[in-house]
Amino acid sequence: MSVLVKKPTGVLERYIQQYSEAAISKENRARLFPHGNLRLPNSTIRMAFHFSETIPWIAIDGKTKAQPRQHIRGYQTTPISFNTSEDIDAFRVEFTPFGFRRIFDLPCSELDVLPIPMEELLEKDYQMLWEELVKRKTFIDRVNFMNAYFLTKIKDDMPIKKAYVIHRHILESKSFSNVFNLANEFFLTERTLRRFFNEYFGMSPKQYLKLVRFEKATKNLFNFGKTNLNDLALDFGYYDLAHFSNDFKFYMKMAPSEFQNKVLKRGIVVN
Repeated sequence: MSVLVKKPTGVLERYIQQYSEAAISKENRARLFPHGNLRLPNSTIRMAFHFSETIPWIAIDGKTKAQPRQHIRGYQTTPISFNTSEDIDAFRVEFTPFGFRRIFDLPCSELDVLPIPMEELLEKDYQMLWEELVKRKTFIDRVNFMNAYFLTKIKDDMPIKKAYVIHRHILESKSFSNVFNLANEFFLTERTLRRFFNEYFGMSPKQYLKLVRFEKATKNLFNFGKTNLNDLALDFGYYDLAHFSNDFKFYMKMAPSEFQNKVLKRGIVVN
């Protein structure tokens, strides 16, 4: 199993969060994810190129949808699990929302929680990107190529710089900001902040803050083993456990206790 990650430097930091590449043989996949892999709701916008065969995705409600080999996925507001009997060999680009918006001149609101075939969104460039990545056999060569490609697409102006600063503040803050506080911290009216988020983030600030908070909380719950739900709720700005449970039901479509019995006890890997 090989998982490689590299973050961009310089001006591209405002547009790209990271590149990653995963190569997992079907034998290791069966050992590591015998019952599948559940990806939790998150605020990442991702472009993926799969060099192995198509991987079926299975939504939490049991509906399936084939994952295109080259695809783009928007904000994940519902859990999605996936599994395959084949090898996994994939190269991924994770964007900031405003970075994706500016590079491809596509609003994030047009993206879907499930993967969209790349040719539907990038009519001119998707085939070129695929062919160039296939030709390059190392992770670093692929990263360098994508860096050069993105540098030809960006326009680094003040709105992007402002979006980047706000975005870093939200991700790195240890306390939860509501819309009123966030607007005040950046000397904006709430109306201006809402317009700015709809333009550069593809959703309202209230929706985005809610998603990021849930993402942070569940990351601590499942990745770092924080099991006291009352403490977890308070640590991430929820009023109480009931408030966290309501958000959990909103995104996961079931209560925390039901999730534990239906998913975790079945041995499904969560990330």
